[in-house]
Parts: sequence; structure tokens; C-alpha cells
Amino acid sequence: MKDTSRPKEKIVLVNVTIDASVLAIPANQTKSSIERYTERLLDWKELGRNSWVDVNTSKLACVMLYGDNVYPDHETMKQMFSKNGIKKYNWQDVTVLVEALMYQTFNFEDCIEQTGIEVEEISAEQITAEPDVFKNCPGVQIRDDLKRCLVLLAASQSLSKQKIPYHVLALHATQTKSIKVSALVSGIASYDDKGAIQSKSTKHLIESILVAEDIRGIVECLDEAELLLKASNESDLAAAIKIAFSKNKTANFLLPEYIFGTGFLSSILERLTFKPELAKSLLRAIVETLEGTNMNDTHKLRKGKSGGAPIRKRGRDDAEAWRRDIDRDHHLHYWKGNNCLELACVSYPHDNFDIPEN
Repeated sequence: MKDTSRPKEKIVLVNVTIDASVLAIPANQTKSSIERYTERLLDWKELGRNSWVDVNTSKLACVMLYGDNVYPDHETMKQMFSKNGIKKYNWQDVTVLVEALMYQTFNFEDCIEQTGIEVEEISAEQITAEPDVFKNCPGVQIRDDLKRCLVLLAASQSLSKQKIPYHVLALHATQTKSIKVSALVSGIASYDDKGAIQSKSTKHLIESILVAEDIRGIVECLDEAELLLKASNESDLAAAIKIAFSKNKTANFLLPEYIFGTGFLSSILERLTFKPELAKSLLRAIVETLEGTNMNDTHKLRKGKSGGAPIRKRGRDDAEAWRRDIDRDHHLHYWKGNNCLELACVSYPHDNFDIPEN
């Protein structure tokens, strides 16, 4: 089996496989449908910039798109954009974007092989999906590739014992968060302790596969607390916060400006080592702080323990020190200035009112 391992420093929370139907030229080639098609591709490209996600396609996607005569090649895209008078996007850029999505170094099959599945050995019969996602495929070959991908996902999911990374299939259109896949799958290998194949068998697999139509659907599949527990740098921490903020029903996906204090990450990791269940409560406290909600759980930090003591302010910019409840013993300390909010530390125990100023 080839080495498909990622760099160890990269924490991948979710693998997103874009089905070939998403890349196919729109069946209804109106101006609005073409612009929507382009916007979705740009969304997937933007999602792929995050350190916690791998965006990929099937290695057969290109062949299947050509086979069903729906490949977005240069000439087709040029005519489609010109005919509809689309000037908002450049057709050449969109064509390059599709090719970039299809020719990722790390593809869908690589993800599957990481779970111990020999991709070329798997075959299946009696494949069904509930709801029926095959009817939305723009061609026979794309439909067959979707079936193949679903079978491989079902087989790998059946064998994999790890909770993450999740694997989500991005479809052209779906009204559900998961589909039930049933198939009679042959070629599933069993391994001994040394990694050698002991036997191959045929199994009737029934698995629920996560699916999404857009980025919002992907976010709903994620566990931000799990990412926080595996965080090793501020980028991972920021990703966990972004996911938690995006899932909040009152949030509009636009994070307010904020920064991390020098020791903020280390103060979090120290406490999570002793109390991992704190992760969800901590993220909730951070999101509410950024939104400015549930202010009853906050108060300003003072220079002394007396209620009449002066408010604590930072010398260099006059920012005010604040404290928000996480639970009884843990509190989020932060600096609130005119233009920015700085997350300073997680304090412990209850009577610790320190806040770093650097």
C-alpha cells in the first residue's frame, strides 16, 4: 500500500469529497445557474484553505465528466459565459479552479486507503441509497462513480474505529445530512497484527454516510470541541472558534475582530489536560464573548477584591479587563479595547483574578 500519510503537524478534522456532479457544467445554463455554480466552486476552494480540512475529488472524476459530456473545458466555459453575458466572474479562472479541485495531490482514494481499505479490491452489488441521490447525477458514468465512492465510504466506515476525521460527501443537491447506503460488498480484507492480509470476505453493509450541499452543511457535521482537544497551535484554536461561532444560530458567519494573548493557548491546553470536558463550555464562553451575548455571566475585573475598587485597565492602551464564567472554577479573562478584543487566559481556580498584560 502506498504511503498516503499527511504531515504530522496538520490536524484534519474532516475530509470533504466533492462529487463529480458538483463540477459538471449546469444542465440549465442560465445566468443565475452559472453564477451559482461558480460561487459554490469558490466556496469549496475557500474551505480548502483551512488547515483542518482536506478537500478532494475522486481520481476518476475527470474521466467520468468527459464520458458524460459535461466536463467544463475551456471552450465550453467560454461559450457558456459569453452567451449569458456573465462578467462577474472570469471563465478562464473558473476552468482553472475546476482543474485545481480535481488534481489535488491527496484524493478521495488516498483517504480511503488510510483506513486500511484496498481500493482496487473492493466491488459491490445491490447498491441502494436512501434517499435516492443517484437520480440527481447528470450522467450514467458520474452515477456509477458516485456508487463506487459510496461503497468505499461504507466499507471504510465499517472498519474504521477512529471518530475523526469525518468524511463528508459534497453533493450537487441534497435536503438531508446523511444517506443510508446498502450494498453487498466483496473484497473486504482482514489483517493480522503485523499488517498482513489474513482473509477477504463479502459482507452486506448498511452505513449512514454524511453528505452536504454547501459549507454550512459541512460545518454542521464537525465537532469543534474535538479539534480544540487536538489543537497544537493558534491556527487550530482559531479554527475551533470559527466552527463554534458558525454553528451558533445567532451568528452571521462574520467573526468580530479579536486576537490571542501571548499565553492564551497554553492556559487552555493546561486546563484541558486535567479536564477535557471543559472544551465545549470554553468554546461557548468564547463565542458569547465575541458576540457580546449573555452578559450576566461577565463582569469587569477590579484592582482589588472590593466592589468599589477601580476597574483594572491596561497601561499601554487603556483596555478594560473582563471576566466571563466558564464553569464555577474556570473563567475566561480578556481585554476589551475600542478596536479589538484580546483573549488573555483561562483562569483557575475560582479566586484567581490574574490577567496577563503582554
